[in-house]
Amino acid sequence: MMGKVITIYNQKGGVGKTTLVVNLAHGLVRLGKSVTLVDLANPPYCHKWFGIPADGSALRWMKGEDVPRYGTRLGLYVLPGYWPDASDLFDGKELHLEAEDIRRERFETLQTEMVVVDGYRYEAIVEKELLRCSDLVLVPHTPGDAFGEQPKCF
Repeated sequence: MMGKVITIYNQKGGVGKTTLVVNLAHGLVRLGKSVTLVDLANPPYCHKWFGIPADGSALRWMKGEDVPRYGTRLGLYVLPGYWPDASDLFDGKELHLEAEDIRRERFETLQTEMVVVDGYRYEAIVEKELLRCSDLVLVPHTPGDAFGEQPKCF
């Protein structure tokens, strides 16, 4: 099964990426699609919506490891992101994605109709590969600028 990959992307935090990812994924499930949510955001937040650990399943899976997906009551599958604990930070054992880890074939192994990805804040070459593997990229943004001005209508 060749699933579609939808990536929600923006370099800026706080623009609603995770909220959009979670709601889009659930909406697609309610429409009868089989969906896997992959949290590649750095830092991740999707796990908080589902009460699952930020165990890095998504990053380990992208690197080729066979990891189980978490299931929700509605039938959505989730691969959570990675939130390092203090020992990971001190030991230098943090998980990082490299450009060669981002391959379309990895998304195809999920065997779902749709893959919704929360992804941002990596090195430019990693982000470029993620966007290249995506069928659709949605870029949410805040209405206005850094100085709190309202957007101008044209």
